[in-house]
Amino acid sequence: MPRIYLSPPDLGDREPELVLEAIESNWITTLGPQVDAFERELAEVAGVPHAVALSSGTAALHLALVVLGIGDGDEVACSDLTFAASANAIAYTGATPFFVDCDETWTIDPEPILEPGPEGSIDAGGLHWPSVVRTDDGYAMYYAAFDRPSGSGVIARATSPDGVTWTRSEEPVLAAELDWEQGSLDRPRVARTEDGYAMVYAGADLTDRGVAYSDDGVTWTRDGELPAITQDDFPVDGRSWDAVLVYRDGTLDYYLEIGSATASRGTQVYLASGRQP
Repeated sequence: MPRIYLSPPDLGDREPELVLEAIESNWITTLGPQVDAFERELAEVAGVPHAVALSSGTAALHLALVVLGIGDGDEVACSDLTFAASANAIAYTGATPFFVDCDETWTIDPEPILEPGPEGSIDAGGLHWPSVVRTDDGYAMYYAAFDRPSGSGVIARATSPDGVTWTRSEEPVLAAELDWEQGSLDRPRVARTEDGYAMVYAGADLTDRGVAYSDDGVTWTRDGELPAITQDDFPVDGRSWDAVLVYRDGTLDYYLEIGSATASRGTQVYLASGRQP
């Protein structure tokens, strides 16, 4: 597993030159012309009269609280997922930190709305790639269900009257049957159409994509025995990743991410369109 650094160094040719300048000027401990220049340029960028360079982020937080007049008897909100410095700087002033968590503004509820089923169920190994659509009586969620971690996947369905409380179906709505699917299905993307529902899904290798249709969202029929999209159709080298399916004016538009994360241009989004039969 690659290591992800919190703050990886980003050094070029100029940095060693500046270090040498500081050493030659004998300003290597506290202040000096480079610190003065940094404060002056930072103030210009921020559009303020002055800026002060400090030795650490903790010192900066402490000074900011002092400037605001925070002290004994005050309470200061602090994230509950943070470094100790955030709370320590508050405590330095004599104030009391109180920790806050997420609210209802684009944050994640700590309780899952849908969990894997018990051992032996179609999704005991996990739920992946959910796709939610409106139905006549609420919502339907289609997802890749795995009987065990790294096991075989099927397309499962759950329903909800309000989008919050969900009921899982015990049987899959689509399971691998065709040669190109290679024994496993994954990454469903579903859209509501004038005549029912459409789904684009992946097989085991995650690159080829098949299409299926349904009148009621429960019973699905594949559109032929071959994938609708294969890697040979890709306009660039790489694999396919995330996708979105949209229905409008009788046309199904499939927005597909294609490419390689390690390539110079990374991944890009392409559009494939088709008419519902």
